[in-house]
Amino acid sequence: MNHPNVAAVDGRIYVIGGLSGGASWQALRDSYAYDPRTDR
Repeated sequence: MNHPNVAAVDGRIYVIGGLSGGASWQALRDSYAYDPRTDR
């Protein structure tokens, strides 16, 4: 994953999108949320 978009809101960390590949970059639709208080 390259160039992901990251934001922190209400104590959670969100990672959204980004690019994958090398010679031919493809947009990613993935999104992740991490809550450090619960380590999940």
